[in-house]
Amino acid sequence: MDARATLIYLLRHGEVAQADPRRFIYLGATSLPSRVCVAWHTAGVKTLDDLFTHELIVAAAAGTSLSIVPTVLNHVLQTRFRIVEGYKGIPDSILAVERVVDDLLVAGPEAVRAAKRLIRERPQAETTAHVAAALRTSPEGQEGLRAFLEKRAATLSSGAAWGVYSGEREAG
Repeated sequence: MDARATLIYLLRHGEVAQADPRRFIYLGATSLPSRVCVAWHTAGVKTLDDLFTHELIVAAAAGTSLSIVPTVLNHVLQTRFRIVEGYKGIPDSILAVERVVDDLLVAGPEAVRAAKRLIRERPQAETTAHVAAALRTSPEGQEGLRAFLEKRAATLSSGAAWGVYSGEREAG
C-alpha cells in the first residue's frame, strides 16, 4: 500500500489501524498528475460549487486516485462525492456504467422516470407500493409482462407518458 492509500485507510478506519500517520516521513511525489472530473449533464453537478450541495456518485478502485482524491476532498473541503469502490480499475468501472446504461435503454421510460423519482424523494412505503402497482397495471407494464412471458423484447414507447408518480404529463 502506498503512502496515499495508507492515509485514506487511516482516515476511514483510524480506530482499528495499527499505524500512526504522524510517524511517517513523506518526501513528496514523483509525479505531478492533473485531475479531471467529468459528470453527466443530468447529474446535478455543473460547477465546482455544486459539489458542496449536490451528491456526485463516482466509481473507483480502492486505493487508487479515483478513490483517494474524492475521499480527501470530502474530508477536507466537505464536498459530496459518493464513492462506489470495488472495481479493479477504470475499464471495469466504465463497463459497469455501460451495463447500467444498457439496462436503462431497454427499460420502459415511464418506469425509469418513476424509479428515479422514488430514489430521489424516498417516499413512504405506501407511496412506493402504489407507484409499483400503477406501473404494473399500466400499458407499459402490461406490454413488459407479455413480452417476458412470450420471451421477446418489449415494444415500449419512448414518447410522452403519463407520470404515475406525479400524475402529470411529461415529455419523454
